[in-house]
Amino acid sequence: MPRPLARRYARALFELCREYRNLEPVHQDLKKIKRLLEESHELVRFLDNPVVPPAKRESILKEAFQGKVEAVTYRFLLFLEARRRSACLGAICEAFDHLYTQAHGIVNTRWTVHDELSRHDVHLMTEHLKKKLGLEIEAERKTDPDILGGIKVRVGDIVYDYTLRAQLRKFQQNVMSA
Repeated sequence: MPRPLARRYARALFELCREYRNLEPVHQDLKKIKRLLEESHELVRFLDNPVVPPAKRESILKEAFQGKVEAVTYRFLLFLEARRRSACLGAICEAFDHLYTQAHGIVNTRWTVHDELSRHDVHLMTEHLKKKLGLEIEAERKTDPDILGGIKVRVGDIVYDYTLRAQLRKFQQNVMSA
């Protein structure tokens, strides 16, 4: 599905939620749905499969989401299904999250480290990034055993690489050019 279409659906839902003042709960629902889509390949295949009869698709969506998400979120899921746009749900969740964070002055970051960071380190890093960027920080933390030490921080399309490997590479380049 083209990204512009996902953005249009996300924008429509966002404006509706803002008007009815239920932006936060719908945002939380869509974050959970996005995580569910990332974890469940069966759900993604189901949503992408146009061969499943519409009545069966709606029945499965009702069973999965009715009473478990906000009424607006639930009706939106059924609306997408009626329009045969369920396959773009992941992209819509992503676009909605972008609109939400932008409206609230929040920047999404992704931190990659060798081992989990302590609460204290997370707090220090968050405060440092808040000061540097002048925005609220929402961090997705990920561990990667290939990182020997240090941290890699992604802010939008920019990657700040403070890993041991990157620092050694920089040191090597400085030594070679001297």
